[in-house]
Amino acid sequence: SITFDNVAIADSKFGLGWLIAGPSSAAHETGDPLKKFLLKDSLIVGRSHSNAECSDECRSAGGSVSQCIGRPTKPDKWAWGTLQAQTAIGIVQSTSGSSSMVPVKKPWGNMQSSYAAIAADVRFSGNTFSRFFTSSCGVQGQVIASLNGPEANPPQFFEKTTLIDVEKSTMVKLQPPKRSWIEISDCVTMDCDGPKQDIVHDLDGTLTGGGLNSSILARAEFMNEFRADGRTRTGYEIPAKMLWDPAPFGAQRRLEQRTEAEVAYNGYGTYRTGCSLWPSWGAYECKQSSIADAGLPPLLPARLVVESLDADTE
Repeated sequence: SITFDNVAIADSKFGLGWLIAGPSSAAHETGDPLKKFLLKDSLIVGRSHSNAECSDECRSAGGSVSQCIGRPTKPDKWAWGTLQAQTAIGIVQSTSGSSSMVPVKKPWGNMQSSYAAIAADVRFSGNTFSRFFTSSCGVQGQVIASLNGPEANPPQFFEKTTLIDVEKSTMVKLQPPKRSWIEISDCVTMDCDGPKQDIVHDLDGTLTGGGLNSSILARAEFMNEFRADGRTRTGYEIPAKMLWDPAPFGAQRRLEQRTEAEVAYNGYGTYRTGCSLWPSWGAYECKQSSIADAGLPPLLPARLVVESLDADTE
């Protein structure tokens, strides 16, 4: 387990990430107690006042925007290697793995990797996030950003959060599944669902301003229609016979053929009634205050874990 207390981070492309190693999910272990990560009473600044917004001196010396701001872009097979070059991130949602090797990007093939752990306890308490915005030269601040990896992150719980000079559009950036992960040895012909399971839980409403137990949910209804080649369709096609309603009792013929969207995609994804979609986040904001105003019951998202106990669990 890991605890960070009274930490200050400023002007970082990557910000703060973590890796909790173990226990083994392949062995169906959860740990007793759960492995924990806690960041408390800390300050994270996207762009400090003393740091020029566009790093003019660096650029005048011949450097690119990405080279002059934080970690330079370079080829990298690890999950954070493809985060956008022009970013200033506060928290990078890392993962809890079954071993000390962080999961890498798909396709895994012969790369070293680790399955995500079944569960972990990840919490943020009493932290201040300051000056996250999109600068005049295109550097995008992100308070919370997800890894570019296929495995699920554990739910993250926030409380006693203070936001200073933070643009709403830069609060969160959750990545959708990538087409390149769709391959027969791993996620077969459909998306890896890990990125669709992100849950950011605002225990006291100080992160979202939406009241107790508000949440930010990834777009679980997202589907890639084609694989990486742009031609081969993914495995979401519905058998043709299911697109036709059978002839109603007493009718002489069947009804008109329906589209796949009409059959399968109606209501697909995480329950999100009363939530608002933020396209720039790649996520839904679920404010309990708005949900209550609409006369709806409280929304308390959770993640259901289903394990295969067969010997050939892979």
